Amino acid sequence: MFIIYDFTRLDQRRNLPTPSGVDRVDLYYILFLLKTYSKVIFVRGYGGYLKTYPTQSALDVLRKIAKNWAEIDNISYNIDKNDFINTKIDIERILKNNIQYTYFNLTHSLLIGRYTIAKFAIKDNVKMIYFCHDMTPITHPEYHAEGTISFKQHSCVMKIMLWSADLILTTSQAVKQDILNYSKEISVNPPKVIAKEIGAEENFLKARWSKQDSHKHFIYVGTFEPRKNHILLFLAWKKLYSILQEHTPMLYIIGRKGWLIDWLDRYFEVEPNVSRFVKRLENIQDSQLEKLMLESYATLNPSYTEGWGMPVAESVSMGIPTICSDIPAYHESSQECAIFLSPLNVDTWVDTILDVLNDRAIFPDYAYKIPTWKEYFAEIDEILNENYFLREKKQYIQVFYDNLEDFHFAAHKIQSNQKTKKNIKDKIRLKLLKSKFYFIRVFARFI
Repeated sequence: MFIIYDFTRLDQRRNLPTPSGVDRVDLYYILFLLKTYSKVIFVRGYGGYLKTYPTQSALDVLRKIAKNWAEIDNISYNIDKNDFINTKIDIERILKNNIQYTYFNLTHSLLIGRYTIAKFAIKDNVKMIYFCHDMTPITHPEYHAEGTISFKQHSCVMKIMLWSADLILTTSQAVKQDILNYSKEISVNPPKVIAKEIGAEENFLKARWSKQDSHKHFIYVGTFEPRKNHILLFLAWKKLYSILQEHTPMLYIIGRKGWLIDWLDRYFEVEPNVSRFVKRLENIQDSQLEKLMLESYATLNPSYTEGWGMPVAESVSMGIPTICSDIPAYHESSQECAIFLSPLNVDTWVDTILDVLNDRAIFPDYAYKIPTWKEYFAEIDEILNENYFLREKKQYIQVFYDNLEDFHFAAHKIQSNQKTKKNIKDKIRLKLLKSKFYFIRVFARFI
């Protein structure tokens, strides 16, 4: 089996000093596939099409980000003379009918390669495997940077995924149910959907928090963005200061700055008391994060909604007292080894934090171990070796072609009120893009 790996997101984010949760999953999947399969073809999205990505260039990028993100420096892969070392050509041109291919897309970057994906979906020798991290742009669009645009864009992503997939992987039963609910909403017979809790770095799994150690602060790990509900912690620390004054504990908010959050960032910076006891940290390495976690009284996780919650899973696995929002994903990622509170009630969070400081909080007296990446991929390998059949998808792909304009607008973030009346040139172009002949579709790009 030949692997076709969509390298779009990793290439786009190659210069980031630290990864997001999605980036981390993307990285570990390609490392697993390179070790497991002898032939991996890298592709990248360009203007709606997937083109081969030079193999050596992809490996160079991987070595860089694996070292920076996960302190991994032993990536090996044998390049043969048939690998695409210095070429960028449409992936459709090199597929052979007598070879079985599996296309992997571990992110939500489907719109970038939408035309090629539609072609792959109806080929008998290409299996389509996706990873759905969450559906929050659809279920909770109010927390995303562009609101309605994010909703429409992710709706198109999920439609392409459900129309073309043979298998969808995800992390939690909560997300799996969201996928199945959405497939019913858009009248699609869903593909196979499998939820498996993702792995974690071994250093987090070996480290153990001890009540007897010195604890100095609380921490919250996650991107600084509206969905993570940092406003609750701002209000909680204002109230804590009114009670504890100079004995107020430090809070470290760890994660990259996201979107729609400048107003809150300013609050944290200029509020005279909170600013002294709350600090934001970005771009810290895993070893630094591990140390901060072990020195904490507890980890705080007040997010409104999540697809999984890796910081929660790592926290409870290390035996750290963990306080979470009472949301479905956190019940799964913590395996119920946490205290659950409403993400809307500041007073209950303040009371619980005071209980922790005064040694009155009662946490579950057992912990669980999340799988290592090695254990996780052993299960994934078994799944990939199952003889699951290709779905009949032609009827769904036809719907895609009938609505090309909507997907074009979503890919380019064009609002419905910005749409202009199609001229003859636009109509001809959309017609040609539907052609089954490769050279006609290429010609359409230049009209």
